[in-house]
Amino acid sequence: MKLEVLSKNPCAILIGSRLYRGYNNNIQANGNNLNTPDFNFTEDVINMNDSSLSEATNYKFPSLNIALFGENIFNLNNKLSLTPGFRFEHISTSSDGVFRRQELDNANNIIFDSIYSENDKQSREFIILGLGVNYKLKEKIECYANFSQNYRSINFSDMQITNPNFQINPELKDERGYNFDLGIRGSKSNKLYFDASLYYLFYNNRIGTVWVTQNNISNFNNLPQTTAPYFQLRTNVSQSRTMGYEMMIETDWWKILINENSNSKLSTFINFSFNDAKYIDSDEPAYNNKKVELVPPISIKSGLSIGNEKYSLSYQFSYTKEHFSDATNSESHPHGIVGLIPTYYIMDFSGKVSIKKMQVEFGINNITNINYFTRRATGYPGPGIIPSMPRNFYLCIQIKI
Repeated sequence: MKLEVLSKNPCAILIGSRLYRGYNNNIQANGNNLNTPDFNFTEDVINMNDSSLSEATNYKFPSLNIALFGENIFNLNNKLSLTPGFRFEHISTSSDGVFRRQELDNANNIIFDSIYSENDKQSREFIILGLGVNYKLKEKIECYANFSQNYRSINFSDMQITNPNFQINPELKDERGYNFDLGIRGSKSNKLYFDASLYYLFYNNRIGTVWVTQNNISNFNNLPQTTAPYFQLRTNVSQSRTMGYEMMIETDWWKILINENSNSKLSTFINFSFNDAKYIDSDEPAYNNKKVELVPPISIKSGLSIGNEKYSLSYQFSYTKEHFSDATNSESHPHGIVGLIPTYYIMDFSGKVSIKKMQVEFGINNITNINYFTRRATGYPGPGIIPSMPRNFYLCIQIKI
């Protein structure tokens, strides 16, 4: 393509940088058995020689992140544009601390008691690239396609944890992958907004949670010694691919049917997503072609809103289809550590009224008082499910002076 074509159309370039320096101190030990809030430890976690510290950690997590990024919009003509971009990252994640690990027999006698000191540092540098393409079909309607490389680094919670029901693979690696999406979006006279797209997401060495027993613990290298009959392990499961469809439509019926210039509105919206997420090319039959955990296959959000400058009322309905909480797709377990997260739906209502200098906001969450949960816990306050909030109300009064 000739340079004269590019010079006749406006372009935009963006270059930026990011510097982050963090320091976290993570201390874990036993608390008391009172029924009142108390966030103090019952033992001296500095003195790890105390044998009563059956499970304790004292860690420092310094980190450094330096990033340089840029992108440029090339308008090839008044309809077609290309947007290439890059991002350079330097990430340094460190851990420095001590932890105690203890194993008891059925009579609560100590059969294994060791104090570990650990000083680990992981530094990496990499570049990720991306390219976006936009084509305007009409003034406010456009088709788009995007491709970009992905990267997800391990974080503090992936480096150390003390929990008899949960372990972390010491050989855990960062995730790398890419994603691609193709869609169409636009609006029409402030009456209709829409966005629909197909997408494909791939990850190599995807980090997930798997169910480990003494029968298959030999499949993982360098795991800490344990007599626990079963536990969850956070590790690189295998490659994963997720493909699906997302769609959003919002319509203002007041402007369509009554008066397009009115400040009043009567709008509806629906947001629908379909996700097919699987682990692929795994050498372990327990994970191959299994569903990726915590990815609902179907999610729907819809609602209605009516109002003007003085008041507004809104109703929202959310639906999430059942999905799994671990990579082995376990449907249930007596201890509740892993298992199915059942289908649930929620309805919420909210409103706002403005009277001169006063504004009143009110609402009801979980109108039908549905019992549901979205995740499972391996430790406090579990192990087991973590119930979500029951029906609750709120009222807020604001006065402008």
